[in-house]
Amino acid sequence: MFFFLLLVGLFCVIIITIFEKKSSLYYKALEISILSKIGLSDWLTLKKYDVYVSLNSKKAVDNYSDIKFFKENPEKLSEAYEIISQKNKYQKTITEFLKSNEYMNLAKYSLIEKNVNDILPYTKAFFVSVNYTSPTGRSTNNKLLSISYQRIRELLDDKSLLMTKGEYNKYLKEQKQEQLDQKQHDYYEKVNNIIDFANENKDILIIKDDVDELDKQVYSLFDRTISSIKKIKNVDSEEWELIDKIISSVNQAVDKIVVNNK
Repeated sequence: MFFFLLLVGLFCVIIITIFEKKSSLYYKALEISILSKIGLSDWLTLKKYDVYVSLNSKKAVDNYSDIKFFKENPEKLSEAYEIISQKNKYQKTITEFLKSNEYMNLAKYSLIEKNVNDILPYTKAFFVSVNYTSPTGRSTNNKLLSISYQRIRELLDDKSLLMTKGEYNKYLKEQKQEQLDQKQHDYYEKVNNIIDFANENKDILIIKDDVDELDKQVYSLFDRTISSIKKIKNVDSEEWELIDKIISSVNQAVDKIVVNNK
C-alpha cells in the first residue's frame, strides 16, 4: 500500500512538473510576442532611468535642477530630445495596445498586461537620477528629475534659459550680426539681379542713346548702393529705406528702357 501511494505521489509530481513547464513556456512565448508587438526587446528597455548623476553633498542634490543638468552637460540636450521623442512613440503604441489587442482573451494575458502598464510611466519623461552617498556610505540623498517633452522643447527653443547673462548678451549680439549679414547679402543680390538683367538686354537695344542711359543707370546703382549697404551697421536702420528707394527707382528705369526698345 505504501509503495502504491509512493508511486501515485511521484506520478502527480511528474504531471505537475510537466504542466508547470508547459505553462512557463506558454507564458514566455506570449510575453515575447507582446513585447515584439509594442516594439521592445525586454521590459528593461524602458524601465530604467536615462541618466545617473553623482554629486558631492546632500545640499547639491536638493539644489539640482534640469537647468543645472543641461548647463553642465549641454551635449545631453539634443540627446534627451531624441530619447523623449522615441519614448513618445512607445507611449502611443503602448496606449493603443492596452485599449485593444488580439491577446486580451488569452490565458495569462492579465499578468503581462500588468507589466505593460508598469512601463507606461517611463515613457512620459526624460529621467535624471541624482544621487549622493557619503564616503562612509552612512549618509545618502537621492532625487529624480522628470523632464517632459514640452520642457525639453522649451529649452531647445529658448537658448537664454541655459545661458549666463554674459553668454546671452553675446548670443544676442551674434544673432543681430547674422541678421545684418543676411540682410546685406539680400540687398547685394537685389542690386546684382538688376545689373545682370541690364547686361543681358544691353546688346538687343536698338536706340543708341538708351545703351548709354542703361550704362548710366547701372553705374549709378552700383555707386550709390554697394558701399552704402556695407556701411549700415544695424538691421533696423532707416538707411535701408533709402537703399530700397534707390534700387526701386533704378529698377523701374532699366525696365522702361528695355520695354521701350522692344
